[in-house]
Amino acid sequence: MADVQIDNEKPIKQRLWDCFVLFLAELLGTALYVYIGCISSVGVFNITTIATCLAWGFAVLLPVQWFGCISGGFVNPAVTLAAAIYQKLSIVNALLYFVAQLLGAFLGYGFIIGSLPKNLWNYDFCVPKVQVGLEIWQALLIEYFVTLGLVWIACACWDPRNKENTDSISIRFGLGYAGLCLASINFTGASLNPARAFATAVIHMYFKNHWVYWVSPILASVTGSLLYKYVFSRDAEK
Repeated sequence: MADVQIDNEKPIKQRLWDCFVLFLAELLGTALYVYIGCISSVGVFNITTIATCLAWGFAVLLPVQWFGCISGGFVNPAVTLAAAIYQKLSIVNALLYFVAQLLGAFLGYGFIIGSLPKNLWNYDFCVPKVQVGLEIWQALLIEYFVTLGLVWIACACWDPRNKENTDSISIRFGLGYAGLCLASINFTGASLNPARAFATAVIHMYFKNHWVYWVSPILASVTGSLLYKYVFSRDAEK
């Protein structure tokens, strides 16, 4: 995954172009992540839970493979925030990524609306929801821990001790995401991504317990990246 920094010594036009390329990579990466993941969840085909979670894993694997060397292929505000805390991404670039990822999630769902008949995406299709019988604090914990797992996958990839093990990063992310999805999908819908949760909630105007899908990922991103950076990383050993 790229260590993304814009060279301030470059001419302004080149810097603006570099920012545009980063923005476009995260926009399209997030759009296709939402598209591939959500379209795999169409219930009319009786797709199994395992197949759906594998599809979400591939939906993460592909943008990391496509755009990892360009923008990092983060496609997730929680991972972007962790990268900023881990100092792999500047604050300015992080804000740029946040906007790209939020817009990309809407774009990806727009692709679904254009690809499927309305009866397949109507109502609350692909909106992550807290399942009946689950307490809110339990949903918060589930989303916190699965997002924490995702953040730690990213931190491990950024760890210099893994600099020789970069060939399989996209596979690690994809399989890791699929496993985290499998653990949580029957309880919280396995969001792990505020951009995906926000776009689907806005389009369907379904905001019941929506705050869970912001609070848990943000807390997981902050605590997970700080813990890895200052306790687990090589720098912490010095």
